[in-house]
Amino acid sequence: MFDPKHILVPVALDPDEKLLEASRAVEAACDLAQKFDASVTILCLAPLLHSGDGSAIDVTGQVYQVLAETLKARADQGRKKLKELENLVKDRGIKTNGRMLDSFDGTAEVIIDFAEDIKADLLIISSEGPHGLAQRIFGTLWEEIALKAKIPVLVIHPNNLGISNDEGNI
Repeated sequence: MFDPKHILVPVALDPDEKLLEASRAVEAACDLAQKFDASVTILCLAPLLHSGDGSAIDVTGQVYQVLAETLKARADQGRKKLKELENLVKDRGIKTNGRMLDSFDGTAEVIIDFAEDIKADLLIISSEGPHGLAQRIFGTLWEEIALKAKIPVLVIHPNNLGISNDEGNI
């Protein structure tokens, strides 16, 4: 029987256009959480640089410093947006937790591993819609997650979220 008690919603919060997509995925999670009396964890991946990263290439440290400041500013903005999404869930009376993880690569694996670590029993992710030849050949993040996850994955298409491109569809 389908009775999720812990829903994981991985979200992309950069660039700003992704916030609408993320908030709609979170709203879908809230609808299910209320129906099944479940909690919602919102996950955002934000790569950060650590001391020594790239020091062999950037002997003056200037490139490292600029990149580190840029990534920190993006992470700070992401934390602010993540808090907005957490408040959206809390306003509906649902127990929630927002998490930001430092990750550069292996995004699907990081999300799947995190879902296992927190014992999530449903994963809700918004599809990005088709974006070009590379994604059509190699697939997309949501496809990889849906294929590899050991728990049910609900994929919400952007057309169902009121998101469209310049031509009116994606």
